[in-house]
Amino acid sequence: MIILFSAGQLGNQIFQYVYAESLCKNNEKIITSFCEYFDIFKYDERKYVFVNKYIRFVLRRFLTVLIKLRVVTYIKQKQKIYKGYIVDVDDILFKKGIFSNIKVVDGFFQSEKFVKFQPKIKEIYIKKAKEFLADVAEKDYKLIFVHIRRGDYLDWSILGKKDPSLSVEYYKKQIDYFLVKLNNPFFIFLSNDDSFVENKFGYLKNKKISKNSVGVDIAIMSLCEYAIVSNSTLSWWGANLMKKRQIVFAPKYWLGWKSGVWFPNGIELSFVNFIEAIK
Repeated sequence: MIILFSAGQLGNQIFQYVYAESLCKNNEKIITSFCEYFDIFKYDERKYVFVNKYIRFVLRRFLTVLIKLRVVTYIKQKQKIYKGYIVDVDDILFKKGIFSNIKVVDGFFQSEKFVKFQPKIKEIYIKKAKEFLADVAEKDYKLIFVHIRRGDYLDWSILGKKDPSLSVEYYKKQIDYFLVKLNNPFFIFLSNDDSFVENKFGYLKNKKISKNSVGVDIAIMSLCEYAIVSNSTLSWWGANLMKKRQIVFAPKYWLGWKSGVWFPNGIELSFVNFIEAIK
């Protein structure tokens, strides 16, 4: 039995459930709560047992005690201290309990190292994504998704540096690259700040701004050939799920770009061209 209560938005959830499923043996069950991941991605219903928020609350309290007493097995992503800040690293802390078959999983697992399989987006979202791209797909365009994460990022602090969102210059530099290198580039913008995109990138003729749900957005990303990625886990998975991937750009150091330190540690993707983010 595996027990996992996910944290964060969709991108984080994907990392957590992909890792949890990689731990499953034979007919082992995963105890969890229903979240956005299960609405958007295919999963084996026989493998999961969902509990409501009240049971989740009580169970978490109870498990905290059992973990301290080493009654159940505890599988946690390791962390380190960097200049007084806690940073996740791509390694696992494994504490075997008396009941070793009950495993409590804790962490974000944001690393390619922990990804053992590719989750499948449900067909309803792929269909809606294709409908959104239909007018562009009819022409000989090279599709580039541009993911821009703002919103809550503007209030975040990473390693003591406020606002890890990427600058307009970061995006424009990569856009200019594709404008020069590709014949008929077409930019698909996906963001949690549509007005920002319309204001800063209105000069582009061949573009389209998605105002779809997050499920459709990640499906759209998967159908593109090229990408300009933000330092977001949703963007990470969008690039990872691309079916005909060619060139992908992402910011070096991810969320830690203002400090010149990878944050979280291990977030790098092997197929990505990491470039310096522009302040």
